[in-house]
Amino acid sequence: VAGGEGCSTAGGCATCPFMKMNDLDAVQDIVDMIGRSSSDGSDTLQLQLNKHLPPNKLGGKQIDGRDAIDLGTEPIVYMREFMQSKKISDGLVERIEKMAM
Repeated sequence: VAGGEGCSTAGGCATCPFMKMNDLDAVQDIVDMIGRSSSDGSDTLQLQLNKHLPPNKLGGKQIDGRDAIDLGTEPIVYMREFMQSKKISDGLVERIEKMAM
């Protein structure tokens, strides 16, 4: 995994908290917790929900003047665009061409 992609060579996609939420039962459990926490204001439920948040190590950090979290999500956005359109996005092609100059 190349640096700056927002992923870790220590685990990559398999350890990403977002990838672990790929089963409907797990998503429904979280939705249920959100409903319960908003109705009864339970601190315990809020703590359980906080465990499902991604790590915020990059919050507020900048890389070459850009938000580190935005940079980390770019590959995912490009991959999603490619999966939907079956072609590399014009924005990614432009970015690669600028870097090649």
